[in-house]
Amino acid sequence: MGSPGQDVRNEDTTVEQHRCPHRFGISPGAKTMLIPRQCKVKTPHLVVGLLICLVARSVQGQPCSVEERQKVTGIDTLSNDQFGTAVSIGRDFAVVGAPNEGHTAPFNGSGAAYVLRRDRNGTPLDSSDDLWIHQAKLVASDLTVSGHFGRSVAMTDGLVLVGATRDSREIRSSGAVYVFQHDDHDTPADPRDDSWLEVAKLVPLDATPGDVFRWLGMAVHRDTAIVGAVGAGNSGGQQQDGPGAAYVFRRHNNGTPDISTDDYWFQEAKLLASNAARRDQFGKAVSISGQWAVVGAPLRGHNWDGAAYVFRRDQGGTPSDPNDDVWTEHVVLSASESAREMGQSVAISGNRLVVGAPREIFGPGAAYVYRRNADNTPEDDSDDSWTLEARLFDDSVRSFGAAVSIYGNVIAIGGSLPVGVFCDPI
Repeated sequence: MGSPGQDVRNEDTTVEQHRCPHRFGISPGAKTMLIPRQCKVKTPHLVVGLLICLVARSVQGQPCSVEERQKVTGIDTLSNDQFGTAVSIGRDFAVVGAPNEGHTAPFNGSGAAYVLRRDRNGTPLDSSDDLWIHQAKLVASDLTVSGHFGRSVAMTDGLVLVGATRDSREIRSSGAVYVFQHDDHDTPADPRDDSWLEVAKLVPLDATPGDVFRWLGMAVHRDTAIVGAVGAGNSGGQQQDGPGAAYVFRRHNNGTPDISTDDYWFQEAKLLASNAARRDQFGKAVSISGQWAVVGAPLRGHNWDGAAYVFRRDQGGTPSDPNDDVWTEHVVLSASESAREMGQSVAISGNRLVVGAPREIFGPGAAYVYRRNADNTPEDDSDDSWTLEARLFDDSVRSFGAAVSIYGNVIAIGGSLPVGVFCDPI
């Protein structure tokens, strides 16, 4: 583990470099060798309109393939509604943002988000005939002109979060996040009567004009959400001028875990970089998994080297009582001297996290994979360390690492051209 503010940098000289066939390259650490296998990638996943490069990682060591199954459009969207600007998927649901939707005065450009449901067509074991169908259109209960509701979205089981980056209802141009909850109306086997209800609007306790949720990264896991605010702490109200912050919100079940109608959301923490500087864009990208969160600051450093900050939630020995939980900065991750804008994208799942650095001095970008080590004390994660496991890159892809995502053993990386797969036989 590094102490708060400690910069753990992985120099190129300490990471063995390997160039592999099919224009793929991998820089593995000493413990794990990632073996690339070529596969045909026809187009991105059905709703991931902006994902243009896919890298899959499989512990089974089997080749992976991705092909377009279905093209999805909004039921009432127009060409300039920006449908697909943000997407998120979980189990049998997906949500797609259209931040410029809205064609009727006085709510032009207020934005919307669309929930899609996967219909397994009576064959749950055969996904080849699955269809994604429209289930709900989400709009803010307090629509704002040009509020850009849908600029960012996040989904977890039974919850959808939608960001409105220009919401001005509370404080001018501060932005807000709306929480929607799934209601199956006690008929889980029949999704036709399902609905999505707005249950909360999240705004930081210290919101100020123009500097909070104007540009935001957003993620949710179980009952905890994290929202980045790249301009927080600005001086003089200039957007993106501050070092940035990330806010952690948590859902409290009010002592009735089986009844969701009395749940409420509260701000649990405000995360700041220990070495914050103006315009670091801390909060540009965020991700959360269990008691761990990672926040990207892509413009950190004189040369915009960037960094990723890992935070850990300390439950204070009372996991059932969230009131005494504390989030602390665990370690700061930096890549090699050649990396630029590291932290432009981040993703964490279990014991692994991925950080994108879409610019490099000697290449078009890379994605860095880190693994958490228990350091011989599996019951105490306060002394866990994060070590570089692999550097993924493709010299033929521009801005490789501009977007990253990880779920279990699969990593998706955004770039400018489709590539293939990385498979780990371990």
